[in-house]
Amino acid sequence: MKVSVSTAFFGRSTPDVIKYYKEANIDAVEIAGLSPARVDDYDFEGIKSECDRYGVELRSLHLPFSYEQSIAHPDKETRRRAVALDKHAIDIASGLGIKICVLHPSSEPNEDKDREYLLYCCEENSADLCEYANSLGIELALENLPRSCLCNTPDEMIRVLKDIPNLKTCFDMNHFLPWKGAEPDNVGYIYRLKEEVGDRLITVHVSDYDFVDERHLFPLDGQNDWAGIVKALIETGYPGYFNYEIGYRRGIDEGKTLHDVRRNFETLFSLI
Repeated sequence: MKVSVSTAFFGRSTPDVIKYYKEANIDAVEIAGLSPARVDDYDFEGIKSECDRYGVELRSLHLPFSYEQSIAHPDKETRRRAVALDKHAIDIASGLGIKICVLHPSSEPNEDKDREYLLYCCEENSADLCEYANSLGIELALENLPRSCLCNTPDEMIRVLKDIPNLKTCFDMNHFLPWKGAEPDNVGYIYRLKEEVGDRLITVHVSDYDFVDERHLFPLDGQNDWAGIVKALIETGYPGYFNYEIGYRRGIDEGKTLHDVRRNFETLFSLI
């Protein structure tokens, strides 16, 4: 399995960060943290050029998100604009040769009384974006989210995947939290995905947390069962990369650098 790192690690998506991936023996990059208001201001061609220069694969792009940049926003016109911007970002990804785009199913907060309607909006727009991405040779991966966001439990995530056959998924390993009596079981979720929806897991966001809220810690700095997670990914035939999504400031606080990612990866896979 290859190692990938989100540009969220640096807190910026700029060409100058790519050389550090090469120096740290990182195989691939996910472009992330895009401001919805400034999508056209990023130097995507420069990032692509530096990836080609250093032999780092430009593998995925995280579509922009915010409270209003949400495919399940309560306001219809706001949803329409969000979908239009997502399609524009997918066009950019296509031009860069990227094959995976990661999509958030909603923003938050969401009230219980609105949840079914918002799930309907999420599914309608996810299906539209999935068809659009597929027409450009890109797979769309819907990400599980924390707190009151949509797809915050395995049941809800799998429900959406079953309703949209071509939609894939990204598993964020620090997003499932206790919710309405459901306790997070990240190891069991990997097996359940395989059993109920087949090979729909195509990318991951690797980080650790305390099961209280998302923390984006380095693996082994939180409570995740990493031996169980790695074993589950291998046994279910996960074909993707081990893609780290670590907060840059958190890394600084803990004295971690990009070089620690490769060492951490090797440690995790030595646990099994």
